[in-house]
Amino acid sequence: MTDILHVYNSKGGVGKSSLSWVIGTTLAKHLEAAESSEKVLIIDLDIQKNISTCLVKNPDEIEYSLSDIFINGTAPEKAIVNVSDNLDLLPSEGDLDSVTNYLSTITMGREFQFKEKLESFLKENYRIVVIDYPPNINLLTLNALIVSEEACHVVVPVELSFLSLAGAVQVEEQLNKIRKYNLNRNIGIDYVCIVKDNISRSNHAKISQSEIEGRFQEKILKNTLKQSIDIPNAMVSKSTNLWDYDPDTKAGDFVNELVVELWQKMNANS
Repeated sequence: MTDILHVYNSKGGVGKSSLSWVIGTTLAKHLEAAESSEKVLIIDLDIQKNISTCLVKNPDEIEYSLSDIFINGTAPEKAIVNVSDNLDLLPSEGDLDSVTNYLSTITMGREFQFKEKLESFLKENYRIVVIDYPPNINLLTLNALIVSEEACHVVVPVELSFLSLAGAVQVEEQLNKIRKYNLNRNIGIDYVCIVKDNISRSNHAKISQSEIEGRFQEKILKNTLKQSIDIPNAMVSKSTNLWDYDPDTKAGDFVNELVVELWQKMNANS
């Protein structure tokens, strides 16, 4: 079975790429430690291509990307960049806007092109797929959200702010519409992850946390993604995971606890 994890919030700047990187690379590290042959794939669906920039040591390695799969009919395996033994990347090099424009020209089944081109490939080759989303919903992001109804998990990163909460509420409304029109009957917000969490919090943050807890209750992960300079440093250094950057990283404990909690809940709900 392939678990597909959608990391999505309709507000920008809430740490979707950082959370996607943390989840994908840490799960791959666990598979490596277990000497497993199973693999994690991170799909970079964000036009800013932060994940691709951070995981690809040599940009010249990127010969094909997501846009080639849709526009040029390139086989998915040709667009895959191997990061480590247990981790691959499907990069967003190229113009993702052109993919959205291409999809809009399709008369029938435009919402299901991602499913047609990638679902079988993903299920045949990966144990876990992590998709990093842009903040806006369009035809391409809609395609990704309905790639599979099986083992479909949505995690929404939220800062302790009203604007971030508003973005999460918008996600909830968008996913409700996807279910309403039977595009993916199983999709909904499964987990909410508090990000950029600080020990010292403003009144705004405390009020926001109360609002978030009241809205999402048991969906909120107990562990948070705290602020740590090690995470962005590891990403920009093009490390394969946090521990590759620094074996003694201070962020290691809370990152591992967060990812283990998420993985255990995903398996419990499968």
